[in-house]
Amino acid sequence: MSKKISEKILLENVRIAWPFLFDREPISDYIETEEQRKFKVDCLLSKSNPKHMEYYKQINDTADDILKRIKVKKHLHELFKDGDEIYNAIDASTEEGKEKRANCEYMRGNYILSLKNKIQPKLSLVKGQLLDINTDENPFYPGCFVHILFTIDSYEYRKVPKGVTKRLQHVLFAKDGEMLGGTISTIDGSDDFNKIQEDEDLF
Repeated sequence: MSKKISEKILLENVRIAWPFLFDREPISDYIETEEQRKFKVDCLLSKSNPKHMEYYKQINDTADDILKRIKVKKHLHELFKDGDEIYNAIDASTEEGKEKRANCEYMRGNYILSLKNKIQPKLSLVKGQLLDINTDENPFYPGCFVHILFTIDSYEYRKVPKGVTKRLQHVLFAKDGEMLGGTISTIDGSDDFNKIQEDEDLF
């Protein structure tokens, strides 16, 4: 059995959509069983933000490097979704389509990075302090900005390397943003978040 490869990636000041961080995704048309329910958040990487495009390249390069190391030629799962492609593919000729387009307006100009974990990620409102989901209020909402630590990990099936997966690890609230329409052990990112510079440009 080959050794598992795991690389950490830290994203600063990214806007989020569909955060299910205090509880798992609910049962729906897409989540049909209890086993499929996971903690999840979608990160919006703006195509016009140079820093976000650096993240986009870093994530792709890291995943490609791991694939080379485990000798797998291609990704079985997509790393990102193109928000413009999703938006433009919606048929707006009906009222239902128009409503759906309006709800997906936030996707335009962004790559969508979906991060999940079967186990609840670490959550923080203040750097260095973990939230208690039993007593603390949930500060995460669609449209707020966060710092996120996640890993890109190699995985196997029946002891054969198959590819890479993304695993959400730690989310730190960064700042408020305009509300959007619609709504394995984890790694503590406290030390990694200490790298974040608290200056006017960041906050």
